[in-house]
Amino acid sequence: MPALIVHGHFYQPPRENPWTGVVEVEPSAAPFHDWNERIHSECYQPNASALITDPATGRERIVNNYANISFNFGPTLLSWLKDKHPDTYADIVDADQHSANQRGGHGNAIAQAYGHAILPLCSERDQQTQIHWGLMDFRERFGRDAESMWLPETASNDDVMDLLIEAGLRFVILAPHQASRVRPIDEAEWLEVNEQTIDTGVAYQYSHRDGSGRSIAVFFYSSAIFAWHMRWKLRRRRELFRLATMGHISIGTHPPSRLKSTAVQTPKEPPGVVSTASLVGFAIVVVILAASRNGIKVGELL
Repeated sequence: MPALIVHGHFYQPPRENPWTGVVEVEPSAAPFHDWNERIHSECYQPNASALITDPATGRERIVNNYANISFNFGPTLLSWLKDKHPDTYADIVDADQHSANQRGGHGNAIAQAYGHAILPLCSERDQQTQIHWGLMDFRERFGRDAESMWLPETASNDDVMDLLIEAGLRFVILAPHQASRVRPIDEAEWLEVNEQTIDTGVAYQYSHRDGSGRSIAVFFYSSAIFAWHMRWKLRRRRELFRLATMGHISIGTHPPSRLKSTAVQTPKEPPGVVSTASLVGFAIVVVILAASRNGIKVGELL
């Protein structure tokens, strides 16, 4: 059967005044006090309790979208949610625990580099700190070790990839234009690829440069435009199809009908991150990342 994996990346920068520790009034967020409150009202909380009409019974019911998608939350945002909206925070944690219980310990949540720093621009020590703090924060909140980490703006390079492998992570999500060359594992010839030609329906393997044989699986997400174009094909073809979204933009902060549509279209038992994790041992292609300006591999122009 076709598998649609939606990943929601949820993050807001710390908005507290560094002198007072208080989030001050942000007029552009009116009628809300600040943008954290506005986005919570339009995105984080509604996704935890989306009201839908069950197509089977015709009755309304509540759906926790986080239990049905792969997702990550920035650690600083989770700290704010835990303090200001503990019910929403609990729903997010519960959704991961529910998915992990259903799928052999593979929960829907993945970690994030702690402060949302662009890792290739950081020093080696800062890269290690961002990754380590992100993983420790994840373990404290979700009660398990993370299997993956969202890289801010999907920015990566060989140093970052090696650090992810050394941290024991199993897979990472990157942008399709970040691939340069691929080859089947049992073949020596490389094939040049780009954003239009990379096959985002299969898993790839990136190997540590130290020759130890350690590796991490790479999944290249499909762009939103490509997702809409390909949606009808999901009904006709057996394929793995991923869509990465900026959660607070694509799943929330829209008219309620968009959120309701998101919940209705989510399968009863969607693959979520489990399909990603379960494929890690079966990556069929080796990948080399593409270099952009200054040798940085990024998910968007800097």
